[in-house]
Amino acid sequence: MFLSADHSHRRSFGAIQEEIKSQLCRILNCSWDDAVEAMTAGKNVDLREDLDFMVKIETHLCDLIRATDGLGSIGSLQFPVNARIVQSEIPEGYLERPFATDYVHCDVWSGAPADSTNLFLYVFTLGDCSSLEIFESLEHDSYARDFRGRYEDYNGDLSGLTRVDAPLSEGYFFAWDTFSPHQTLRGRSGLRISLDIRCRPGTPYLIDGKRAELESFAGYTPGVPGAGIYWSFAQTSLSSFEEKCEYELSCAAEVGPWAVALREAYIKRVKQTGVFA
Repeated sequence: MFLSADHSHRRSFGAIQEEIKSQLCRILNCSWDDAVEAMTAGKNVDLREDLDFMVKIETHLCDLIRATDGLGSIGSLQFPVNARIVQSEIPEGYLERPFATDYVHCDVWSGAPADSTNLFLYVFTLGDCSSLEIFESLEHDSYARDFRGRYEDYNGDLSGLTRVDAPLSEGYFFAWDTFSPHQTLRGRSGLRISLDIRCRPGTPYLIDGKRAELESFAGYTPGVPGAGIYWSFAQTSLSSFEEKCEYELSCAAEVGPWAVALREAYIKRVKQTGVFA
């Protein structure tokens, strides 16, 4: 499955651009031109550290998701969305990471749920910047479907992959199933800022039709977050992390007290140590 949509004309996309531009200028304490120059030269900023900010970005992104035809039913979304600042030069030591995106990979290989869908949005594409290359799904290839491990350790045959059309342009939005290979292609110069996120059908509190377990739901392993990173797809605009937590607990209550306990444990860990710790 692969979907493509041009959302560059939509108000919510413009809002995402302005929110990210303003946040980066505030963090780096400089003008946008100076911020772009610093980031192009290698400066990185993890926008996910400000959860209130990420809730605002998610609200605008959800508007674009709803405006994308063919996505089908979405029950839960990963939070926070990955906000990637990608330079043309590969950062030192990056390829040594187990799940470096410069390698051709399927997200399921790193433990993403088999029922998940990848969503991606180009926010800024400046100069001869890095791009995303996407291929047709390998879901019917048994080795590709069952492999789990470091991306560079995949030993299947990737020579016959079929590339799909994914234009490198601000506002373009793509969706593909978790068995579809993709990779980062580095440009010669320039800067790319993009958002990517996974979504799942149904409630985040059931895994393969069974109740999620506390350890796997609230825990965290580097590169492999627990199932609690998926939150219910909000049907209303949210403006802060506290408001998001309240909304999510009300959704969990509709599932049952056990779901509330799972979410409370996850929220407690996030507030104590952060999402990715």
